Amino acid sequence: MILFPKSGRERVQVGWNDYQGRRLLMARVFYTEDGGVTWKPGKNGLTLTPELMVPVVLALLRLTGVDTAEELARALEDAAILGEEADA
Repeated sequence: MILFPKSGRERVQVGWNDYQGRRLLMARVFYTEDGGVTWKPGKNGLTLTPELMVPVVLALLRLTGVDTAEELARALEDAAILGEEADA
């Protein structure tokens, strides 16, 4: 599971989940009402099968102007929100 902040009261969690015998990639916004002691799932999220992960990532990169491997490397170097890993 990878976590990164969205705002002071929200964070995004991205990771693999097994649902009804299927492996799914899930990205969901979680929120806190107690300063981060507990986190609750919000309404916003995305669930993808492994087959859809690469096309969606490529589409997101293209929408942000990343079209080449060099641009991707530069964007990754500039990214400050790579997130932190959490135990599932």
